[in-house]
Amino acid sequence: MGVSTGVEKKGFAAKALRGIGCGLLIAAMAACSTSSKSAAPVSVNQALQDYLNGNVSLAKSEFQGIVKADPTNKYGWYNLGVIAQGAGQTSTAANDYLLAIKADPTFESPLYNLGVLRFQSNQIPDAITYLTRATVANPKDANAHWNLGLALIRPATLADNKRATKELNLALKLNPALINTLNVPKKKPAPTAGGTGPGGSGGAGAAAKKASTTTSKAP
Repeated sequence: MGVSTGVEKKGFAAKALRGIGCGLLIAAMAACSTSSKSAAPVSVNQALQDYLNGNVSLAKSEFQGIVKADPTNKYGWYNLGVIAQGAGQTSTAANDYLLAIKADPTFESPLYNLGVLRFQSNQIPDAITYLTRATVANPKDANAHWNLGLALIRPATLADNKRATKELNLALKLNPALINTLNVPKKKPAPTAGGTGPGGSGGAGAAAKKASTTTSKAP
């Protein structure tokens, strides 16, 4: 099965597979668009608006100014991560997401996007860690549960099919459309999580071989 985005909701970089994704840039709430101790020339909301207007270079510079003035501004770091991920700079994006998470360990969007990045780079244990934290931060995020389920099936020696089945079924309950990420002919029934697949393998594992991941979230 695949991993989903946040914009599609969140997710990996724009080119990420469906199911794991990179999210949209996130604006700070009006009350906290900039930290009281921040001397940033513009607010997070203004930088986001510049990004949405297509001025990516300007927005990047503005977000850099925001985090320079206030290194604890989670929105600044997260949005820089999204911009870097969109440019294919995955190492930089991962570092920016880590700084956003450091500022707020329960900030779901960077947790999700970082989990997707780790999944895509085949760093499965880390992917499971961050996607698990994302589902704790937002239990109703279908994409996070979906991608976590896929990650749990991946390790040949550490696969947890029981937990994977639970996560995949929960994701489908929250968003039935995720079943469409399975490359299964429409005239044939899709594999059922928890069933027995070829060679005695679990249904979830069999399905994962044909599933695609969802993308990251945006600001």
